[in-house]
Amino acid sequence: FSVQNYADAGQAYALELSRGPTSAFHEQALYKRGWSLFKESRDVDSTATFLALLDRVLVRDGRLRPESGLSRPEQELIGDALRALAITFFAGDGPASLEVAVERHGPAPYEARLYYALGDLYVEKERYQDGAEAYRAFAQRHPLDAEAPLLIVRATDAYAKGGFTALVLEGKRQLVGQYGPQSEFWRAHAPDIDPRVSLAVQQDLLVLAQHHHALAQKGSVADRDAAVRWYRDYLDGFDGSPQGPATRLLLADLLFEGTRYEEAAVEYELAAYAYAANAEAARAGYAAIVAYDKAEAQAAEPMRAALRLRGVDTALRFAGISGTPRKVLRM
Repeated sequence: FSVQNYADAGQAYALELSRGPTSAFHEQALYKRGWSLFKESRDVDSTATFLALLDRVLVRDGRLRPESGLSRPEQELIGDALRALAITFFAGDGPASLEVAVERHGPAPYEARLYYALGDLYVEKERYQDGAEAYRAFAQRHPLDAEAPLLIVRATDAYAKGGFTALVLEGKRQLVGQYGPQSEFWRAHAPDIDPRVSLAVQQDLLVLAQHHHALAQKGSVADRDAAVRWYRDYLDGFDGSPQGPATRLLLADLLFEGTRYEEAAVEYELAAYAYAANAEAARAGYAAIVAYDKAEAQAAEPMRAALRLRGVDTALRFAGISGTPRKVLRM
């Protein structure tokens, strides 16, 4: 191998492999045979050999070994193998070549790592859209896999590095739509949602809501509706977060600005009374009174009496907290 006689080297490594998996040199022989075949441009054979190496090092009892359980030499071996595989797929048809290799090989618990490696190589070569599509390809194949949303996050980061603003927003929409609190993925993985996924979904929901909220200030009804949707999705999943009270108030203000006064009043009441601590509780409580007053004026006659009573109730409730906004009670 060192004198670049890769054909003979490959045969010698194959002879070592024929001694069976109990040989102390089995993993190293797989690694070097994989590189020998790679150097000969025997892509199918080298890919199969490197995947066999990943099977041996990364899989125990059909499950992926945790990164923390790998020794440093094992990590280096796997890193090099993944790099070689990524180069092979990169030189071929990208994710399509990767998919063919996996289909030929059979189920691989480490499949996500192959897509990470390929996407990372595209990004390294500044082919950001291709990198994003490589990451997204895994989520398309395995939408409920625990790694799928993290690869969508990586794809969105690739779009951002390439300066594709519209695609960044689309990536965020995909993440919160397919992997947010209302998704099949969330139901399938709850209550053990990966904290990285939860944090990414939270952040993207707020980014999307604030993006459309800003556009709504210019008079766009469609953007106001979109912002309302994302604020509500955020509160459905993360109302207990530190951003919950402020987000509730932003939603209420947005509904009020859109003359959806009854809905706004409900949200203002929640902002005022549904949190153990909210510095804006008094403002929210007063705004609920104003919103009910406007809702009554806006409503048809049969509904006005009920809205008037709700307005009186919230005014009485407000009188109990006015001046002490930090001492509100949870509903």
